[in-house]
Amino acid sequence: MTETHLRLLDEGSGGIFDPFTLKGFVEQYCAHKARTLAPGREALHTHELYKLYSEESALLGRLRKLPSPLQEQAVKAITEFGGIVPRSLHERVCAESPWDGALWKRELESKFLGTVRPMQLEPFGIHCGEEALILFQEVVVAKLRALAVERPAAVHHEVEMGVDLVSDLARFLAFLEEDHVRFTVHGELFKTSEKRLVDQFVPGVDPKSKEPGAHEVLEFIYRFATTERLVHRTGERTYSVSDRGREWETRPLLDKQQDLLRFAVEERGLPGEHFHQVRLRRVCLRFLKRMEPERWHDAMFLPFVARNAYVATLDRSTVEPFLAARHGQAPAAAGNEDLQQMAWNLLSWIRRRLVLLGVVDLGLDAVGRPVAIRLSRLGAKLLGVLPSKSFRAGHSHLVVNPNFEIILLPEGDEFEIVHALDRFCSRRKHEVLYHYELHEESLRRGLRDGLRISEILGWLSRFARAPLPQNVIYSVHEWAERAGVVWLEGQTLRSRFTEAIEKLAHAPRIAPHVDQRPSAEVLVLKSTCPHDEIRLAARDLGLHLDRPA
Repeated sequence: MTETHLRLLDEGSGGIFDPFTLKGFVEQYCAHKARTLAPGREALHTHELYKLYSEESALLGRLRKLPSPLQEQAVKAITEFGGIVPRSLHERVCAESPWDGALWKRELESKFLGTVRPMQLEPFGIHCGEEALILFQEVVVAKLRALAVERPAAVHHEVEMGVDLVSDLARFLAFLEEDHVRFTVHGELFKTSEKRLVDQFVPGVDPKSKEPGAHEVLEFIYRFATTERLVHRTGERTYSVSDRGREWETRPLLDKQQDLLRFAVEERGLPGEHFHQVRLRRVCLRFLKRMEPERWHDAMFLPFVARNAYVATLDRSTVEPFLAARHGQAPAAAGNEDLQQMAWNLLSWIRRRLVLLGVVDLGLDAVGRPVAIRLSRLGAKLLGVLPSKSFRAGHSHLVVNPNFEIILLPEGDEFEIVHALDRFCSRRKHEVLYHYELHEESLRRGLRDGLRISEILGWLSRFARAPLPQNVIYSVHEWAERAGVVWLEGQTLRSRFTEAIEKLAHAPRIAPHVDQRPSAEVLVLKSTCPHDEIRLAARDLGLHLDRPA
C-alpha cells in the first residue's frame, strides 16, 4: 500500500467498525481507490481483495514478515490483550518496548494487519479514550487458532459437568416435594436448608478444582427456580413445587438445557456492566458455535474474540439511551469497564455458567488455574453444531448387578442415560465409566421427581445388557410400596400397605366413587371416577399412582 493511500485512509477514517476488522479496513481502502476502477467494479474489487488478504495462512505469513520487535509486540498484544492495547496499558506493562505509534501504524496498515489510532469509546460506556494499538479481528482469530495447535495449553485437570446441573435441579425440586425448605424475610434460604439441599446434589468434580462450588450451584438453581416460577412460596415461609415445576421434569432434556442457557445469558448480578455483558454473552455463543468440539483453546480465546466483535459493531443510538437512563447523566460519561475488564468479566461468566451448564469444559493447570476451554459434545448439540437427533441415547449400555450397583458404559451420547440414572440412583464415581447405586432412598427421590416404577424398570430393562436380576425387581417393588406407590388397573387400586388404601378410600375426591372394598389391600371404584381425579387424590396424600408392568 502506498504512502498516499495510507494518508487518505488516516484522513478519512470511518466508523467504529473500520479500525477493528480487516473487512472494514479493506472497504475503506477500496472506497478511496474506487475512482480508479471501472464503473460497477467497486464491490467485486472489495470482495476479491478481502478474500485475498483474509485467508488465514496469508494473515499468519504477513504477521511473520513484520520487523522482529514489532512482530513480538503484535503477538504479545494478541495473546495477552486480545489484539487491542491502549497506550496507557502498554506503557504500564510493556515498559521495555517504547511506544512508537507512527512506525507501528505504517507497518501494520501496509501489511493489512492492524493500525494505531485513537479509540473514543467513552460515549459507549467503555473506559477508553486514547490512542491504541489494534490488530484486526481476523488476525487475532487466526493467530489464536494457530497457537491452539502449535502450543496447546498444558491441561492437568479437566472439569466436565455434563448434565449435572439439570440433575441437581431435579433433585432440588424432588427435595421440596417432601421437605419444608424455609426462607428468611428477605427471601434467602436458611443455612441449614442450604446444607440439606447441597447434600442431595450429584457429587461434584474433583474438590481440588473448586470449579464450580456446590453452594454456587445451589444459588443458581434457586434463582432459576424462583424466577421461572418452578416453585412458589407458602404462607408458612416455605417453598413448594408449582404445577409449572412438575411439568418441567416431563420436558425433553435438550429443552431444559436450552431454558437454563437462556436464563444464564440474561442473568444479572455477575461482574461487569449488565448492558454490555449480556450482548457480549450472545456474541460469545455465536463464536462458540464455530469452535471444533473437544479441541482445547486458550482460556482467553473466546473472551477476546467476542469482545472485539462486539466493540466493532457498537451502535451509539442503542447505547446512549441506556447509559442516560442507567447513570442519570450525559451519555458520554466514563464507563465502568475498560476493554481488558470486559474480556475478564466475560471469562468469569464462561467459567461460572457455561462450565456449570456443561456447554464448555474447563482445563486447569497443575495449580488449579484455568488455562483452556473447549466446546463439549453436549454444548455442540445444545448450540446446534451437531444434529439434535444425535442427542438421543442409543449406544451406551448398563450393567445392573444383584448388589444394586449399576455401571454405565458410555459408548455414544450418554447424556439422556446419565440424567435418568441421576434421578433415581446415587452416583458414586465417574472416571471413564459411571458407577451408580440403586437404593430405597434414591428410589423415593425418583418417585418424588415424578417417575413411575413401571417406567424405571422398563427403562433399566431396555438399556441393560442382560435381564435384570430378580432380587433387584423384587426390592424395587417392595421399596415402591413402602414409599406410597399404589397400583391402578382399570378402576381397581391395590397396595400391600393397607394404610395407603385406607387413605384413598376416605379421600374427598375418591370417597363418593367407592364401589366396593373386597379386602384391606384392594379398593374398587365406580366407572364414574376419572383417572385424573385418582391421580390428584393420590398426589394430595403424598402417594404415587402407577400401573403394574
